[in-house]
Amino acid sequence: MTDELDLLAGGPEVVIKAGEIEVRVSPVRVRELGAFTRAVQPILGEIQHELQGGDFAGAAMRLAAFHTDHVVDIVATGARVEREWVMDLSVPTLIELAGAVLAVNVGFFAQAVMPALQGALGRIAATLESGSRRLNS
Repeated sequence: MTDELDLLAGGPEVVIKAGEIEVRVSPVRVRELGAFTRAVQPILGEIQHELQGGDFAGAAMRLAAFHTDHVVDIVATGARVEREWVMDLSVPTLIELAGAVLAVNVGFFAQAVMPALQGALGRIAATLESGSRRLNS
């Protein structure tokens, strides 16, 4: 139960066993921020929608099924492992790792990415509403 609570709370670290290897998943660091953001950005809206339900494993499964390349990049960056190693994982292990990366970094999404995205979208909407730029010009 404690492991599940740590995972849901965006705990400091989760350990996933992948074959003979233990992968430690912890929140992204500044040095990984650019790569992680680039990996997440193309499917950010879907990730946000999926995370709202709180079902990290289910979210990871749906995202992996429809956005495999992006999920592989997210896992490789978020779990600090080589992309080629991730490509050789079984699907259940990929889903488990993706769920851990999403869960551990939920604070990153909620406190940094989503407010920035909402602010940018608000500025775009305000610009469009002011009539300074028309969509169908």
